[in-house]
Amino acid sequence: MNKSLKSLVIISGLILLLPGSCFAEEKGQDLPFLHRYPGSSNYHYDHVRFDDANMPLGPFTEKAPTQSQLVQGELVYIYYKNPMDRSPLEIMSNYQRTLQQEGFKCVFC
Repeated sequence: MNKSLKSLVIISGLILLLPGSCFAEEKGQDLPFLHRYPGSSNYHYDHVRFDDANMPLGPFTEKAPTQSQLVQGELVYIYYKNPMDRSPLEIMSNYQRTLQQEGFKCVFC
């Protein structure tokens, strides 16, 4: 799995655990406390009122994480196209720092 896809999965995993009141109201909006990386554009948005999903908790093999946990609740999936001149590590570090400043705990970094 390439680094960009891993980054997307990790961010998606973080978003899965957020309470429903944290989600943006309009389709396609960023989360109110976690804006897109500068220069990124939203190319897909999906909102599910209640469902379950496997949240990655460990490194990935070719097809799946080595550890995961089934979580339930309101789900929002936001896919971004990131600037070509930025590395996935730079973008992920930015998101992790922002989430930590907002009081979130990383369960798999």
